[in-house]
Amino acid sequence: MNFNAIPALTYRLEVLEKKYAALETYSKASIENLMSEISVLKLTKSNKPTHNVVITKQQKRRLQNNKRNATDTTQRWTAWKEQFQTGMTISQIANEWGCTRKAVWYARQRNFVKNASSCPDVVKYSN
Repeated sequence: MNFNAIPALTYRLEVLEKKYAALETYSKASIENLMSEISVLKLTKSNKPTHNVVITKQQKRRLQNNKRNATDTTQRWTAWKEQFQTGMTISQIANEWGCTRKAVWYARQRNFVKNASSCPDVVKYSN
């Protein structure tokens, strides 16, 4: 073994140890920053509005009837729209109202607006 190379190897080892220490502190700081960002994201996600649309049982019972008049349908779709905007899924709305998901989906496709003429993608057919 060449003993003249020992100082060079020692120097290289010291340089590597310093680089490793710098990398270790940098990675710890990066991890701490990422963890703080994750905690902030969790807080903002938990601050998402809850399903706080208040509909009394009497109103819901009246709107759940099988009448197909425009007034009741408009009021029902308005309530669905409010619930959808607060974060409820189509399935949750359908389960709460005792109807099919297809009914809520149909309303959402029309932007919860009963009048078909106000929705450009709906085609009216005349016989």
